[in-house]
Amino acid sequence: MSTGLAGRPGRPGGRGRAAGKLGGVSTAPRVWRIGAVEGVVYAPGDSTDRWLHGGLAALLGAWLLYTRFFATLSRSHLVLPACPFLLITGHPCPFCGGTRSYAATWDGNLGVAFRLYPFGPLLFLMTFALIAYALWVAVTGRRVFVFLSRRREAGLAGLVAGALLMSWMLKLFWLGN
Repeated sequence: MSTGLAGRPGRPGGRGRAAGKLGGVSTAPRVWRIGAVEGVVYAPGDSTDRWLHGGLAALLGAWLLYTRFFATLSRSHLVLPACPFLLITGHPCPFCGGTRSYAATWDGNLGVAFRLYPFGPLLFLMTFALIAYALWVAVTGRRVFVFLSRRREAGLAGLVAGALLMSWMLKLFWLGN
């Protein structure tokens, strides 16, 4: 069994089966260590990566298009149905307000966007970055793999869960829906 990056099984690193030459271009993975990140590998993905990332870029692009014209679509009653959690409980779910937050961000109303969904403006910008990355993978067939230690993975998951919980509490008790 090969041990890749940091001696862990299943982690790519060094020269492995992905190494070689493709059309005169080296396909050997490149590994960098950046601060708390255990390793960053820039390597070829598998054969389905181009289709999956192209589809992801198309779906995210459609989502951005939907949110860009959300106000017009809502006047014509051509929007997605309301959140089932909100309809059943009368309280917003942790993601309620995301669509309207994107629409407000498109209009430049960042204060309104934050009030509707505190992470909305940040996720809006991250959506463009994710579309750019997905298109890059779809065109080049190469991916970037980031590896964290188990402790840092757990810490990052806890940070994201805590931020989501804090956002939800803000929506429930202060910002409203």
